[in-house]
Amino acid sequence: MTREAQKAAYEREVFEKFLDLTGLEVSRNSIVNGNATQSEPDLLCEYTNGEKVGFELGRLIDPNLKQAVNRWEPKNGEYIRTSDPSGTIAQRKIKKIYSVSFPVELLLYKEYPIITPDNVILPTIRPVCHMNHKYHRIWFMGNSVELLYERS
Repeated sequence: MTREAQKAAYEREVFEKFLDLTGLEVSRNSIVNGNATQSEPDLLCEYTNGEKVGFELGRLIDPNLKQAVNRWEPKNGEYIRTSDPSGTIAQRKIKKIYSVSFPVELLLYKEYPIITPDNVILPTIRPVCHMNHKYHRIWFMGNSVELLYERS
């Protein structure tokens, strides 16, 4: 399996967990991977009422910690400089533009290795959610799922 295929399969797994937690009425058999080269979001699907929707997924992960974990060898301890990357990741995702004619939602999800607790991430990404963007809704999935923004 190629790296892109692995990424797509993993994103679908994350998305299905999100659907289980939120109860959003998305037809599971309508979920397909978007085509990034055609400026489509990560996943394309339909609500059970037939309305099309796209979902862009944003993985909140600490790249410094991930690198340290990947090279980790048993030692008596190691100092690792880390910081909360969630604001930067959210700002990068918020700038994306899509070629689809239906609403797109953004799901920012927390993934190990990130040590920043939800109660620190949320105040960091909330202001980003109210910047100028095209998303219909923005969600955060950490220990629970929270709707952070909904276009009126």
